[in-house]
Amino acid sequence: MNHLTHSMEHKTCNIKNNATAAAPAPWYVLHGTCSMPHASFCRGVSLVEVVVSVAILFITVTGLLTAYNFFVRAGTKTLATVQASYLLEEGVEAASVIRDYGWTTNIANLSVGTSYYLVWSSSRWILSTTPSKIDNTYTRYLVFDSVNRDSNDAIASSGTNDSGTRKLSVYVSWPDGSTTTLRSISTYITNLFNN
Repeated sequence: MNHLTHSMEHKTCNIKNNATAAAPAPWYVLHGTCSMPHASFCRGVSLVEVVVSVAILFITVTGLLTAYNFFVRAGTKTLATVQASYLLEEGVEAASVIRDYGWTTNIANLSVGTSYYLVWSSSRWILSTTPSKIDNTYTRYLVFDSVNRDSNDAIASSGTNDSGTRKLSVYVSWPDGSTTTLRSISTYITNLFNN
């Protein structure tokens, strides 16, 4: 064995040459994380670093949770609006089906300006004045108004009453936090089949 080094405390012994030399500085002195001259300050700096890191982590997590909460609320609001839009469309279609079953018996005798609620009965839609909720959330009602025509047979705010046409307004409302949101759609229906 030509070269063997043996470490003893702070001295190194080279067996080949039988010489003794001072040991190099330990790794933690050369590569230490603290450049302060006193070891007591090293612990304080580490504590400050931990506090700053925790604060940054806390702010980041709080920001992410706030963003998540915002997007969940926006998604819920969007879902409610989409469902309300479908209910509005269904209300117009249901009024058209009721009209198809007979204008005279189902539409012409309705009171103008009164709220009517759709009820599914015996495999078809009927109108009722009793309020009802859809999915325990939405309230949908229909209002029929008379229609006037001018001398050119165009719909006008005044003129001759057209008994074969009604203005249909469908309303859907639902609770939205501490308020109530209301959406509506309006169209005209006519005595298409003269029945």
